[in-house]
Amino acid sequence: MGYTHLNATFTVDGSLVDQTQFEEVKQKGFLGGQAGGGVVGVKKARPKGGFLGGFNFNSLGESLNTLMARDNMSSVKEMNQVTNSRAVPLLSTPQSLLFVDLHLEPGDEKSYSFKTTLPRGLPSSYKGKAIRISYNILVGVQGVPGDSDIHKVRQISVPVRVFSGVNNDGAILGHDLFQPRVVLRDVSTSRSIDPTDPLQDEEQASAKKNGNSVEFLKYVDTLLDRHRRRQSSAGATDIFFSASDETPSPSAQAINRAIFLSSQPCAASESSTNRFEIARNGLRVAIITIDRALHRLGETVTAVIDFSDGQLLCSSLHGTLETTEKVSSSLAVRSAASIDRVTRRIYASHSENTLCSKRSMFAPTIPANATPSFVTSGINLNWSLRFEFGIVKPFEQDDGEISNTQDLFEDIVRDERGVVSIAVEKLECETFEIFIPITVYGDIMPHSRDDDDVVGIPI
Repeated sequence: MGYTHLNATFTVDGSLVDQTQFEEVKQKGFLGGQAGGGVVGVKKARPKGGFLGGFNFNSLGESLNTLMARDNMSSVKEMNQVTNSRAVPLLSTPQSLLFVDLHLEPGDEKSYSFKTTLPRGLPSSYKGKAIRISYNILVGVQGVPGDSDIHKVRQISVPVRVFSGVNNDGAILGHDLFQPRVVLRDVSTSRSIDPTDPLQDEEQASAKKNGNSVEFLKYVDTLLDRHRRRQSSAGATDIFFSASDETPSPSAQAINRAIFLSSQPCAASESSTNRFEIARNGLRVAIITIDRALHRLGETVTAVIDFSDGQLLCSSLHGTLETTEKVSSSLAVRSAASIDRVTRRIYASHSENTLCSKRSMFAPTIPANATPSFVTSGINLNWSLRFEFGIVKPFEQDDGEISNTQDLFEDIVRDERGVVSIAVEKLECETFEIFIPITVYGDIMPHSRDDDDVVGIPI
């Protein structure tokens, strides 16, 4: 017998998150669905030798061994393993049968396809510090010929990548970590793939013949579209209005619509949601303008920093594209600042001397292999642009007035022939930082030759 099913689990770091609050969740995930491929009511074989076996007291010996060893049924044993494990169930689905009574000769092989629908609201696959979320397809085979134990189950686990879902408005759906998704009804489909079937061969040959030119054109459009999206923020408008032979999924349409609307200027008021005025003690330092607040994996985030109207002199600028894991106060065992410092992950950085600059730009690219934003009841993954400004401190002049700017040069020689100046040895500066939150969506891109592309795997 062979079966397969999809499950998802997560683990939390005990030094950052309180693990005791998830003990009850482990039992919910097991009792509601499938926790493994065990066979109910099958006991392991006990050796019949020993002292009691020599006197033909095997039944009494087995009873004593069972009583002392507490031999449990396989499902009870699996439940104990799940309870004692650090992994907390996130998704539990029933097993889907692949085959029964299959016999293969040496060198033979058999292929099967498996498809299932994921519930809405699941978080993305993630390997972080405070939380690690993994999705796996488990394939089990029971009763392998030649085994001493006919009921022994062999399993393999295939990790898969999952992106967070969105609603009709493009907002990322959340998930309650204390309520695992348990699917009781088998909604998956599995079938055998026979390479010798003439009907399948004809269908594949016909589809391949008719789709060669179409696939090539789609591949070229994908390359051009990806290059346009990474080089310009206007790619969102082109994607939203582009015509395609295949109708995109509702989630892709919602993401495209949200990105398109976020890049449009607000006509109702002069202020823009993508424009930020940075001030220190009521004095303007710079104006930061980003292309849009919503992006996909693999896209470039463009931020322009304008110092032309600044009232304070900015001496240095340091920008980073980073993620942090936000843990709710009910689960955190450390302070929020400590958790941010531990879970912070930097993907791109840029430093620049801006003493004589009127404008600067920071354009990091979101890695395609990164994890998009996700929302849960206890731990969130947030993307942001962090800028650290080094400004020259105001000083008191000789007449008692406060000046917001300092001279960058000092005169060493001044006569009728001219003035010789050198740079000042030091400037009194102070630093402060600001965060601009952004939302990153998961993006499924078709197969390509580039390693940076994300290949979608239908589950």
